[in-house]
Amino acid sequence: NAVLNLLNYDLKIYGVSQILLSDSENVTIYPAKNQVVLKKNRDFTFGGVVQAGKFSIFGKDFSFNYDQFKININNGDSIRFSVRRLTPDAFGSFPDVPVKSVIEQVQGELIIDKTNNKSGRTSYPQYPIFNSSKESFVYYSKRSIQKGVYKRDKFYFKIDPYTLSSLDNFKTEALKLKGIFSSAGIFPDFVDTLSIQPDYSLGFVRPAPGGGFASYGDKGKFTNKIKLSNEGLHGDGTIDYLTSTLSSSNMVFYPDSVNGMAEKFAVREQKGEKVEYPLVKGDSVYVHWAPKKDVMQIFSQVKPLDMYKGQAQMKGRVDYTPKEMSGNGKLDFSGATMSANLMKFKNKKVLSDTASFSLKALESSQFAFSTKNVNAIVDFEKRTGDFASNGKGSIVEFPVNQYICYMDNFKWNMDAGEIELASRDANKPKDARMLELSGPEFISTNPKQDSLRFNAPKAKFDFKNYIISAMDVAWINVADAKVYPDSGKVTILKAAEMKTFSNAKIVANSITAYHTVYKANANLFGRKSYAASGYYDYVDEMKNKQPIY
Repeated sequence: NAVLNLLNYDLKIYGVSQILLSDSENVTIYPAKNQVVLKKNRDFTFGGVVQAGKFSIFGKDFSFNYDQFKININNGDSIRFSVRRLTPDAFGSFPDVPVKSVIEQVQGELIIDKTNNKSGRTSYPQYPIFNSSKESFVYYSKRSIQKGVYKRDKFYFKIDPYTLSSLDNFKTEALKLKGIFSSAGIFPDFVDTLSIQPDYSLGFVRPAPGGGFASYGDKGKFTNKIKLSNEGLHGDGTIDYLTSTLSSSNMVFYPDSVNGMAEKFAVREQKGEKVEYPLVKGDSVYVHWAPKKDVMQIFSQVKPLDMYKGQAQMKGRVDYTPKEMSGNGKLDFSGATMSANLMKFKNKKVLSDTASFSLKALESSQFAFSTKNVNAIVDFEKRTGDFASNGKGSIVEFPVNQYICYMDNFKWNMDAGEIELASRDANKPKDARMLELSGPEFISTNPKQDSLRFNAPKAKFDFKNYIISAMDVAWINVADAKVYPDSGKVTILKAAEMKTFSNAKIVANSITAYHTVYKANANLFGRKSYAASGYYDYVDEMKNKQPIY
């Protein structure tokens, strides 16, 4: 079927599925909608696909010139092509494989053969030849490439006009397309050359310049080499950001971030300035750097981060910014562990407004001391830790001693091996405390002691020897009596053993206070059990006192 235009004598022919222009050069046309428009002197126009050797050119506006034996590509959508395998397949062969990248916005000409060799009687291996007449583009915006993060309006390779010959038998390594790479602001635009990459996409591998690449404007610097392919934009080298340096053999650059495993990471300490950083080192860490948000996040993996010159190890995440260094996770130091959703790391200190803290027992895997919901300041220079309860009092656990208490404040001296505990009542006048029986309550968790308890506004814990030394204890209720420790001191050993009282006073019962035993030696075994010996004054009818032991 055909329609003749009587104004210009163009003949529109229908039902044309394909046109073989040269069997020797393997050039075939597949017209869109099976239509071509035949013009004067055997020229014709069409849209569709031109198959030339290993190349397929897609477009809407092609024109075939018979005398010049070429196809003008006036409006080409894209070029797809195949290349010989880079390595042999399982059978030892090197078949052609499709290239995963597409060259888009194509314009130029396809020279099929010499004008005097239309029949292909003589072999000219350089044909067919494609001459590009304007810039074309390779994009990396497909969903299969890093989930489509490389948007085509900002991330692309612009190819200069080029010439490709021997389209039916060209060598894979001979494909070189020079142009300019635009990386959506990751790096400055630069000139490079596309070639076939191991994943059969168009890309390049190039070293950074001598001084490194400026990364994301002026946010950082990348040194060594970058790789572009359908696997994304990868880096093998180092990134310098603020006072940090990370080394990675395979980091992925996105328009808004860098992600990947780093073999080495280090932050140089910064002190004496408005913004402080501790010394940090890490091996095999995961890095997420978001330059536009000005934050680098470091995630520990198998090994913890080494901080404060080896004094602390961090498991979790560290956020590193121009304003501060903070973190989320667990910090181990000097036999202690502090866990928090937010820790702030200064040059010599760690601060957290809500943390959990525990001290490991030296003789077992359990904790010797543990507390939650405290405001914490740990000073690695002074080797101290100051903790304050967020509320009326945080529960403090002494698992080895089998005791708990509710304490407002405590101070840890790392090198001395002791913790000083105190309540807000500790600064009250002593008499007022005695009357109120105020101060945190220490409670035995030993099941044999039936929750034996007493109040003490302050105490010391020797975590090397597991000894709780409570002070200013007014009395202890046991059975139907009150036991008044000498000088208000109570000592708790392992397994809730209360050290024998000397020179104590016992009043019974606790309501009528009818009997008093003084200069007593007393052993308290539980809330309802004790044994004691001491002096008791016998008063006769004449009101004379006689001590009885």
